[in-house]
Amino acid sequence: MVQYGHGILKKQKLLTNLSVTFFIDKFSILLTDLSIKSIYYF
Repeated sequence: MVQYGHGILKKQKLLTNLSVTFFIDKFSILLTDLSIKSIYYF
């Protein structure tokens, strides 16, 4: 039972890490896009 709970916890942590990585990835793409646009326009 303890092992099972630990597995769920591990999975939860993995999901959190994935979503954080995804968010950071999207954010950096957005920032890069913005900086390219600002260089292009100014």
